[in-house]
Amino acid sequence: MISLTLVFILGFLIVNVLCTHFSLFEKIGFSFPIGLGIVSISFFIFHIFHIKIDIISTMIAIISMSISIYFWLRKKDKIAEVISFKTNIAFKITFSWILCIVVFLYFLFGITAKNIYYTPLEYDSIVGYDMLAKTIAKEGKLITSFFQYPYQNTIDILRFTYPPFVSSSFAFAYMSGFENSKIITILLFVSFLFAFYGLLRQKINDTWTMLITLIMMLTPEFFSHASLALSNLPNGIFTSLSAICIIFYFQERQKKYFYISLIFMFLSNWTRSDSVVYVFGTLVLFIFDFLKSKEWKLATVYIIVSIMPVIIWSNFIHYNLHINTSEIFINHLFWDFNKLTQLFTKTSLLMLASGMTYGITFQLFLVILALNTVDVLTKQIPLAIFIIISWFSYTLLYYQMDNSIAGDLDTYIYTGFKRGMFNFVPICWFFVATSPLSLKWLSKMDDLIYK
Repeated sequence: MISLTLVFILGFLIVNVLCTHFSLFEKIGFSFPIGLGIVSISFFIFHIFHIKIDIISTMIAIISMSISIYFWLRKKDKIAEVISFKTNIAFKITFSWILCIVVFLYFLFGITAKNIYYTPLEYDSIVGYDMLAKTIAKEGKLITSFFQYPYQNTIDILRFTYPPFVSSSFAFAYMSGFENSKIITILLFVSFLFAFYGLLRQKINDTWTMLITLIMMLTPEFFSHASLALSNLPNGIFTSLSAICIIFYFQERQKKYFYISLIFMFLSNWTRSDSVVYVFGTLVLFIFDFLKSKEWKLATVYIIVSIMPVIIWSNFIHYNLHINTSEIFINHLFWDFNKLTQLFTKTSLLMLASGMTYGITFQLFLVILALNTVDVLTKQIPLAIFIIISWFSYTLLYYQMDNSIAGDLDTYIYTGFKRGMFNFVPICWFFVATSPLSLKWLSKMDDLIYK
C-alpha cells in the first residue's frame, strides 16, 4: 500500500504545481489518476532507454519526482497553500445529504469488496490487459516475450496493443505485491467520485451534488465496470473529467482547469486510442471560443498534446511489433446508407431502450436538452455541444470499421460501443444537473426547502 500512497502523493504535488487553489475534493480526486498516469509514462520511458521496469526503478522515479516538486513548491513559498485546502464554497450538511452519503457508502463498500475478493474474470482481461501486466511485472519491459508467439489474425493481437496505461498500471500493482490488479480499478473509481463531486458542488449545493453523484455512480453498466479489470472505466473517467474541466475553463477562464483537462485528455488517449474522437468535440469548442476571444495558442497546444499519445503509441507498435492497429478501419470516406441507418438505429435503441444498461441517463439527458434548446442555440452551451459532437464522432468511428476484418457490427455495438458510452454517462449527468433550466428549478426548490 506504500507504493500506491506514494503515487497519490506524486499526483497531489503535481496538481498543486498547476494550482494550489483547487478544493479538497478536487485535489483528492485528481491526484491518484494523475500520479498513476505518470507511472505509466515512466514505464514507457524506462522501456525506451532499456531500464528494467521493476518496483525499485519505479520507486526511485516516484520519490525523486516527488522530492523535486516538493522543493520547487517550497522555493515558491506555496507549501502553506498546498495543505490549506481553502475553498470558497461553504460545506453544508443536511439530513438529506447524510441519507445520500449512507446509501453512497453502502454501495461503495459492496463494489470495493467485490474488487478485493474476486480476481479478474473478464475474457478481455484474462487474455489481454491482466495477462500482459503480469508479463511486464515479471520481465521488466513493455514488449515482453509474449509477442514472440505467432497470432492468427489482427483481432487476436489487438487486446495487447492498446496504449499502455491499463497494462502498466496493473503491472505496477503486481510489482507492489498485490495479488489482484483490480485494486487499481477501485482506487481510480473512488478518485473519480471525489473529483466529480468536487466539480459539481461548484454549481449546486452539497445535497443535490451528493444525490446526482450517487445516481450517476449507480448507472448499471457503468457501476458494474467499477469491479472489472478492463480499460473502459478508466477511459470513461479520464474523458469525462477532461470534458468537465475544459467547460470550467471556457466558463471561468481559470487556466488550472485548462491544464487539468489537458492532462486527462492525454491520459484518455494513453488508455485507448479511439478516444481521439473526443478531441474533435473539444476542437469545436475551441473554434467557437476563437470566434469570440481570438485566442488560438492554448487551443493549438491542447490539440497537439492531446493527440500525441495516439501518434507516439501507434508508431511504437508499428516499429517494434510491425502491427498496424488501424487496419480494422476503412481508410477512406465511403457512403453506405444501409450501414449508417442500422448503426444509428441500433445504437439509439441501446442507449434509450435498455434500462439495465444506462438507467435513465440518456433519456433524461435528451429531455433536459430539449427543454434547454433555446439556450443551447443562443448561448452555445459548451457541454451540450461537446456531448453532441463527440457522440456523433464516436458513432462514425464504428461506421468506418471494416466488418470483413473487425467482425459483425452487432457484436461491436453491444460490446465495444456499449462500453464506450461510459465516457458520456458522467458528463450527461453533469449537464442534467447544471443546465440553465435545472439550475433555475433547483434554486426554487432550495428556497422552498430551506426557507
